[in-house]
Amino acid sequence: MWSAGCILYELLSGNKAFDEGNRHDTREMIQKGDFSMEGGSWEDISVQAKDFVRKLLQYTPSSRPTAIKALQHVWILEHTKKSDSVKSLRECLTNLKLYRVINFILGLIFLTLLIEPQQRASSSLLASDLDLFHKKL
Repeated sequence: MWSAGCILYELLSGNKAFDEGNRHDTREMIQKGDFSMEGGSWEDISVQAKDFVRKLLQYTPSSRPTAIKALQHVWILEHTKKSDSVKSLRECLTNLKLYRVINFILGLIFLTLLIEPQQRASSSLLASDLDLFHKKL
């Protein structure tokens, strides 16, 4: 969970939470929980997002939320409403199906490029390609 906090910190702010240039000072910052969420890009970040990152970046593992608790944080819940999630999942599934069809078509195109020109002209080969295409859909 701590690593997720580091990644989220960087995604939200564009900066590393702990970056002192040398390992010793960086390790010390991590152990002290010495990071800043003041000024710059943090001005536009919500209080809930900051709270979530702070909780994830606790040095002591027992002080950090578990994965289950993290999923129950108000900031996560605000951004994962059921209707939005279902819509996103449907869009993702549609995109995956489209991706599969496009890759199949690209495969057919590359296959036809490999076949000798005389065989490509054969109508039986084209018919079998179309049958195979319809089975995959």
